[in-house]
Amino acid sequence: MCQQSNTRSNQQSSSMEKKVFSAESSKELQNLPQAQASSGGGFDLCRREVEFGLLFLSLLYSSILYLNPPVTPAPEFCHNDEDINCRRPDLLAYKITSGIAMMYMGLSGIRNWYFNKDVQELSSSSSRGRLFRPLPAANHQNVAILVYQIWDICVSLTIPEHRQAVFIVHHVLAGLTAFYALEYQMVAYYSIFYGGCSEVSSIFLVWA
Repeated sequence: MCQQSNTRSNQQSSSMEKKVFSAESSKELQNLPQAQASSGGGFDLCRREVEFGLLFLSLLYSSILYLNPPVTPAPEFCHNDEDINCRRPDLLAYKITSGIAMMYMGLSGIRNWYFNKDVQELSSSSSRGRLFRPLPAANHQNVAILVYQIWDICVSLTIPEHRQAVFIVHHVLAGLTAFYALEYQMVAYYSIFYGGCSEVSSIFLVWA
């Protein structure tokens, strides 16, 4: 569980932070990320959360797709312009599921960025601390990001309007960033803002 990994990560980070903030030689600082990476494995410890998140988004999307609500899209999204009963349950299911995921990531990021004591304490820390200190809140944030990016890649490949290289590459890079941040417990502080608070704007882009 991620919660268990957070406790373990905090215990490991206490000794790592001593090395970070007391290191005097550049050689010692250079070896720090490698030492921390060897004690990582954050993804394996959060694997269940990732699997549950993928299952939830997939079930939500599939349910809306199956129900096929009576919502008529804009004419440009209809394959047959003469069909007055045109429906695109794939687009509707994508927008609803993505909107819910974006709201979760955005609200979670805002809550942690402004009200989480660990994040606020780290904001006044050194750049080394902001880069290398693990944060429990960031683990959950990175899990949410990774789950959404994996799901989005798979679903976008089935939707003609989203099956574009620029979209796929964006999701791949975002997913890799979240995975490595989770696996090696790095850039946790910045994950809260760029993977959380910044997603608030994406809520509106989903419906644009």
